[in-house]
Amino acid sequence: SESLVRGIARIAESIPVQRPARQCLLAAAEGEEHTLPLNLAELCLRERGWDARWSGRATPTAEVARMVASGSVDMVALTASGAVQDRQVLSRALDVLEPLCRERDVVLVVGGSGPWPDRPAYASRVRRFAEFGNLLRDVRAA
Repeated sequence: SESLVRGIARIAESIPVQRPARQCLLAAAEGEEHTLPLNLAELCLRERGWDARWSGRATPTAEVARMVASGSVDMVALTASGAVQDRQVLSRALDVLEPLCRERDVVLVVGGSGPWPDRPAYASRVRRFAEFGNLLRDVRAA
């Protein structure tokens, strides 16, 4: 999987992004160690002209909130796989991030097979990369 991650990263870096580009923070929810979905999300982002900022594994919600509050990102893509079983951790993350992202007009996307709420109040819940690509298209059109 590390070879795959390195290959995807090289491909993503080879896709030119016109500057200034919109910024998406890629983060794994607290307790999440898997970043492969974020690598694939970066491919989708770059294909649509976005730049990715990496936060990495098991990112504390407070750190994601700090990035949103700084005004340096236009979107947050937060992932949690089925390995994250604590529904409360993900619900608390949304409790913090949804009002902040709404206030700052930052798109919030949650993905992965973790126990996210099916219908978050503000965040978009995606289950497939095609859905993420469609969301990026729609955000660009808006």
